[in-house]
This record gives sequence, C-alpha cells and structure tokens, in this order.
Amino acid sequence: MKTVDKIGEFSSGIAEVLSMNIPAGTEILLSESTLAHIKNNHPEITGDHKSIIADIINAPMGVSKREKDSSIGFLRNMKMAHGTVLNSP
Repeated sequence: MKTVDKIGEFSSGIAEVLSMNIPAGTEILLSESTLAHIKNNHPEITGDHKSIIADIINAPMGVSKREKDSSIGFLRNMKMAHGTVLNSP
C-alpha cells in the first residue's frame, strides 16, 4: 500500500488562478511515488524533501494545470548552495 501524506491545503486564490472548482482547505497530498520521483530525478534538492515541498506549496511563484496527468504543478525558483537556479517542481 502506498503512503500518502497531507502536505498542504488549497487556497481560494490558487483555485481561482487555475479556474478550478476546488474548495479552499481541500487537502494537497504527497504520495510515496511523487516523493521518490523528486529524490531520483532532482538530486540537487537536498534536505527534508517534505518540508521543501510544503514551503513551495504554501508560497508558490506560480501554479499550473498539467493536462497529461491531471496534476497541478506548484512552481518556484530555488537557488541551490552551489549557485544553480532550480525551477521546481
């Protein structure tokens, strides 16, 4: 069984920007497979991955709908310790 953790909540502003009927307070979930994807495909992200993702969700620079897999992307540029700018997610 896959573990899923609550990582944040939708705000009315995010739902409005995405033109989606998502009630404010709806849980945002982080699955084991998404966390594994981040660890495997973004080795430049170090530290507490769940905490970093929660920070991005709570203060994104942008959001986007992904039609190919019906997911929502929370975007933020992150400057890594060695100076590289990472566009997340």
